[in-house]
Amino acid sequence: MVALVAALVYSSSGVPLPAYAAAPVPAEVVVAPVAADRLGGSLVPLSAVDPVSRSEAEPAQAVLFVHGWLSTSLPGAADTQPGIAQSPFARPAAAGEGAAIDEITHSLQESLESLPGTTLYAFDYSQTAAAWIGGAAVVDGLAASIRQLARDTSAPVDVVAHSMGGLALRHAVTAHPDLVPMIGQVVTVGTPTLGSDAATLLDVISLATGTAIGAGSAGRALIVPALVDLCNRDLEADAMNGCGLPTWLRTSIANTGEAGRALHTGSQELADMPDWPAELDVHAIAGDGRVRAGGLVVSVGDGLVSRDSAVAEADTSFVVRCEDRVAPGVTGIGEVLNGTAALSFGGVGCTHDELLRNPDVVENVRALVAGHTPAPANPRAP
Repeated sequence: MVALVAALVYSSSGVPLPAYAAAPVPAEVVVAPVAADRLGGSLVPLSAVDPVSRSEAEPAQAVLFVHGWLSTSLPGAADTQPGIAQSPFARPAAAGEGAAIDEITHSLQESLESLPGTTLYAFDYSQTAAAWIGGAAVVDGLAASIRQLARDTSAPVDVVAHSMGGLALRHAVTAHPDLVPMIGQVVTVGTPTLGSDAATLLDVISLATGTAIGAGSAGRALIVPALVDLCNRDLEADAMNGCGLPTWLRTSIANTGEAGRALHTGSQELADMPDWPAELDVHAIAGDGRVRAGGLVVSVGDGLVSRDSAVAEADTSFVVRCEDRVAPGVTGIGEVLNGTAALSFGGVGCTHDELLRNPDVVENVRALVAGHTPAPANPRAP
C-alpha cells in the first residue's frame, strides 16, 4: 500500500516513467491416511482407485498435492477448521472472460483426475502448518510418501506444491537424494523462493495488535510478548486447533513465529535454502497483479509473493497477469481511500490463494501432467 501511494503521488509529478503492457487474464472425499506419522504429515488418496478395473497396459501416474503455510490439501477440511485455509487444489476454477459471473469450471483436482490413468493424492501436514516447512518431521514424511507412490505405480510421481509446500519439497529432495529419480514434473505455485515482501505488512499489523493489547499498563505490555510466544508454540504443535483466537489474530501472531519470520524476504532460512537438484524439472507459476495509474504500472505480484520471488530458480515459468486501474496522483489516492476504486491487490485469478482457480493455470498444469508442452512457457535465463 505504501509503495502504491508513493507511486501514485510520483505519477502526478509529470516525470515520465517506463511502462509495460499488461495483458488481462480472462478472468465426497474419503480421508484415509496411509503413510507417515501424525507429526510428519499424512498421505491421503483423493481419487477412487480400483486396481481390478485398470488394465495391465494402462499407464499409472500419481500426482501429489502439497499445501502451504496455515493451509491444507484436503477438500472440506477447512470447513470445520476456520484457522486453516481451504485447499487451493479443490476450489472450482473461475469462469473465463465473457462467461456468466457465476459460471464455474472444474477445479484443478477434478481436471487432473480426468486424465487417463492418473490418481491424485494429498500430502497433508495441516497439524503443523504453522511451523517452518511444516516442521522437521514433515521432510521425512513427504519423502516416505513419494517413495510409496513411486513403488505403487512403478512410475515417477508428479508433485504440485503451493506456497511453502514448494520449499518443503525442496528440503525433502535435498535431505533424501534417492527421491530425485522417483519424481517426474515439479510444479510450484506462488512459492516464495526469495521470500514475501507482504510479510512486512503483517509485521505492521502484529505490532499494532501488540501495542493495542499492551497499551495502558507496563504490566500488560510485558505480558503480551509472553502470550504471543505461548500462542506460537501452541500453533506450531497444533495449527488446526491451537491458540483459540480469531483467524486474523492467529495469522498476525503466527507471522511473528518461526515460519512467519522464515518466509520474510532476506531471512536466514531462505538464504540457507538448498538448490533444486539439476535433474529435476521445476516449473513455477506466479501471479502478476498490476495497478495502473496513468502511464505508471506497479506490480504487486500475487499480493503476498512477487513474481520474481515465485519464479526464481525454476527451469520454466508461467505467469498470469491481472490489472486494476486508478487515476494517477492525488485523485487515485482519493479513489482508493473512499472506496470508489476497488483494488484486488493481485487481481481475481492472480492472488496467492486464488492462483489455482485461474482457468489458464489449471490448463497449464494439466498440460504439464499430461506430458504436453505448455504454452506460453518462459525458459530460465542462463
